[in-house]
Amino acid sequence: MLVVFGDTIREIRDLIESIGEATFQSARARQKVAALDRSLQDIRQRFQQDAKPLQAIVVIQVSPLVIAGPNTFADEALRWVGASPAVPRNAPAWPTWSLEALLFLRPDVVIAAEGEDSA
Repeated sequence: MLVVFGDTIREIRDLIESIGEATFQSARARQKVAALDRSLQDIRQRFQQDAKPLQAIVVIQVSPLVIAGPNTFADEALRWVGASPAVPRNAPAWPTWSLEALLFLRPDVVIAAEGEDSA
């Protein structure tokens, strides 16, 4: 039995590699991690073109409203690409907020991690 957990970029990378080892697909897992690293680097370069870091919030769930807080994959991803998470550093990992609390912070970007793709 393999138990995995991934809530940061490093943990997600380790998770992929662990699953690859457990399923005898280590080479393929390493390829996927390398592809993930390339994608993250591309995103980082696009964000770094902005002069001022954008304040961003990642909405994980709408009802109730759950936000990605500090020390989560979403929080780390925002920081990694050069955005500034609008969630206070002393907030819990997955705070439940009111819409008013979200609007009070006035983020530049709200990323919805739940729901239909609008593209």
